[in-house]
Amino acid sequence: MIPALIVPYLRPEPIERLLPSIDEPVGRLVVIDNGSGHPRPGAISLPANIGVAGAWNLGLKVTADAEWWAIVNDDVVFGPGDLLRLAHAMREPDPRIVTLDGFSAFAMNRAVLDAVGYFDEAFVPAYCEDCDYEYRCRRVGIPILALDVGLQHERSSTIADPHYREQNARTYPRNLDYFRAKWGGGPRGNESYATPFDRGGSLADWTLDPRRFREQRWTRRDDSVGAG
Repeated sequence: MIPALIVPYLRPEPIERLLPSIDEPVGRLVVIDNGSGHPRPGAISLPANIGVAGAWNLGLKVTADAEWWAIVNDDVVFGPGDLLRLAHAMREPDPRIVTLDGFSAFAMNRAVLDAVGYFDEAFVPAYCEDCDYEYRCRRVGIPILALDVGLQHERSSTIADPHYREQNARTYPRNLDYFRAKWGGGPRGNESYATPFDRGGSLADWTLDPRRFREQRWTRRDDSVGAG
């Protein structure tokens, strides 16, 4: 049993391949239309893209009583038995993250959230939020364990779309700059600060500046002046 499965999507097509590949019972399936403009029945439909981290946090909050969560990209297709193997790997109560394909498909338990907090929504709309969380977990010794599974992942499928690729070329460097400012170096091996911005305190310390959120926004593929 997967207590909660969180799936945000920005484009409507990939998720129709993902959902039929779920072959393990799910307590609560949380599908989040992250401003696609194409809501589907049963999804939480957002009028604008709140970012990957924002959507993940929303999924965590609306299933706050879950023992653990699986969080997956919309462009993933599970292999037979992948989710059963994930459920077995998540039986232990100790803090842990278990990945099926990096942070494109992963699970985390409540002890992780208690230790390092929610994802940093200042990494908006996408990229570096996973590196930030991984580093925070390493700071307190939380293991990140990889499973050998048959999952398929259409990597970077969103930015394969020319409309989103052009916008990502603008926002990705700013997310990298924010990461360096927060941790004193680039992702995955170049960090030098023990706490965010080298100011002491909690690993969960982050603030989303409304101006930054506006400047980093992406428009929808089908609406260049929309709020997506």
